Amino acid sequence: MSVNNSNRLPGEERGSVVLGDKPPRLGMEALQLSGVERPTPSGTTELPPCGEERYDIGFGEIIRFTPSVIRTDVTTDEPVAPLLYIQGMNGDRKLEHIMLYWAQHDQRQVMGLRYYNRPSTSPKPVKPGMRGYRPGAVIPELDIQRTDDLLRMIAHLNDVDKMRVDEMLIVAESAGGPRAVLLANELVTSAKNHASSVPRVRLVLVDSAGLDDRSFLQTHVDAIKQGRNERRARKSDTIAAGMIATLPRVKAIAKQQRDRPDQRAVAYVDIGSVLAAVSESGVPVLVLSDKQDLAFRTARIRQQMEVSGAAKHVELVQTNKGGHGVGLSRVALDTVIQKTREFEETGFTTA
Repeated sequence: MSVNNSNRLPGEERGSVVLGDKPPRLGMEALQLSGVERPTPSGTTELPPCGEERYDIGFGEIIRFTPSVIRTDVTTDEPVAPLLYIQGMNGDRKLEHIMLYWAQHDQRQVMGLRYYNRPSTSPKPVKPGMRGYRPGAVIPELDIQRTDDLLRMIAHLNDVDKMRVDEMLIVAESAGGPRAVLLANELVTSAKNHASSVPRVRLVLVDSAGLDDRSFLQTHVDAIKQGRNERRARKSDTIAAGMIATLPRVKAIAKQQRDRPDQRAVAYVDIGSVLAAVSESGVPVLVLSDKQDLAFRTARIRQQMEVSGAAKHVELVQTNKGGHGVGLSRVALDTVIQKTREFEETGFTTA
């Protein structure tokens, strides 16, 4: 299978990436990047070079970075498991920046799926009980489609180099969280159907959607409030500029935003009961929630996890990385990488 390099976005080049100490992009990742530069600064020669693979699969592009040096997992004395990164809303343009940074700084293979276009699948929830999901789960068609896309990605890589699916670290941000949970559920279900052992999969959810019981409209209002804070910190923010006048104005814009399928899916989704089932099956799960995240507040996530039963087997850790998501912030990424590595190596994180 040939590697495709023809779909690189404007302004993007290969090389080591060092991200600035800027606040992460907020507002439920509603600030889309266009042509972000990836400089290769001096003083980064200690970072291992990464091999880069790209595979065109029609609706999107599989991207995989493999560093020349892969560290050893201290728990197994074997090379550390590959990482699948699932981006959130509007995360396609910054996806490979995050992946390359993670691959180089954590010395592990990192892969992801970048879409060419915005989703067109319906965001409306499927019928209760579909695919055996537990009662209480609210799963949009869009999230199921994106989960199936990830399964196609894994199957494609398996055809390329027999990539194992029974050992993987899955990290998902914001709107990617529900898809990560559904993917883990599919892997566990498949293993049970084939009388196999539970896959050695670990799941890390970063400021995940679907773990909050906010109403449809309140979700969008919170997201725009999140954008207000960024406008104060970043004068270049153009999304939040017209959204800070009064609460009625915020609500009016929130209603306009609801027309986007991905935003509506975020507002609908409730993944708590599926997360509970995944964790009960033996998959270790870490949920990271930032203390400055106005869209998905830690207290509400904790309460909803208790209601769904997910709190019994899932660890919830509050971070202080600057707000929702990781954006292109080195501070935010380093925080998430550190917490993920602690969880992977010891099963728990430091407070």
